Amino acid sequence: MHRSMNRFRLFAVIASVALIATLIGSVFAFGQARAQDDSPVGQWSVALGRVDIPVDIASSMSYVGRWRLGIEEDGTFQAERTDVGIVVEGAWTVDGDQISFTDESGLLSCGNAAAAPIIDDDMATGTYTWARSGKTLTFSQVDDACPGRIILLTTFSFTTYVACSTEPLTTAELLGSPVASPVAEDTIAPLPASPIAIGSPQPVESTPAASPEPLSETFEREIDDLLGQLTACWASREPERWLPLLSDEFRDALIASDPNFLETLNISMSAPIVWERAGELTIVAPNQITAPVQSTVGTEQDFQTLVFIFEDGQWKWNG
Repeated sequence: MHRSMNRFRLFAVIASVALIATLIGSVFAFGQARAQDDSPVGQWSVALGRVDIPVDIASSMSYVGRWRLGIEEDGTFQAERTDVGIVVEGAWTVDGDQISFTDESGLLSCGNAAAAPIIDDDMATGTYTWARSGKTLTFSQVDDACPGRIILLTTFSFTTYVACSTEPLTTAELLGSPVASPVAEDTIAPLPASPIAIGSPQPVESTPAASPEPLSETFEREIDDLLGQLTACWASREPERWLPLLSDEFRDALIASDPNFLETLNISMSAPIVWERAGELTIVAPNQITAPVQSTVGTEQDFQTLVFIFEDGQWKWNG
């Protein structure tokens, strides 16, 4: 029943996103940063939905999607749309808490008349204040005449960028009926049979000598990595790279439910979805974990408990 409800919710999300996708352009990706708090250098990411973009700016629908912003140590930057490549390149300078971006080339460059048609103003350069805290980078407008850049930089804070690294499945593998590989008993450490919240201060007698804290850190990191891959591979607009992150059973059930499922999924991936853990993990069985997860489509957020199983040597979404 639980899996059926989550499957229904996924169908609902896909159906709504597919409707939105008929009205929007393409997916973008902007990105993550590996830097210290006193530097904006790194790779950063932000996702913008259709409702986040004013319709009265030039090429407004071109800004819908997940973006990667690469701020390089050599004073250059790139704004890359993952499905087509880099769409803006330029230079940046920083003075204290202010940063200036100067677009030099690219289809969506603010120096490009197609993206910034008001030729009386110099839109190539924009200045912002910036603040970095760990994995978050925030910009606030100081002086900029380019609407597109303002939308990209100031609508939401940026978080560290994660690239999709999932090996794609072939069409035959997707349309076939793969059999889940049994999980070896020694693949992961034995865990309590009854559900417990990971990180609970109460010791559990059936838990091995290792304390709950290391288990919490390990599993939380692995589930967070899986959710990051779900987000990144969804933005790739390649179903064959996103579907391997689902368990064989869940993936086969989705594909079998609709003869046009792959086409519908492909269209739906035109709009970004971000999956993030919203609470503690719960161990259900030695190879099964549940966790509250927040999924974000534009400004719409949904919270649900997802099931994850350990299959073929890695954690996968099981509905």
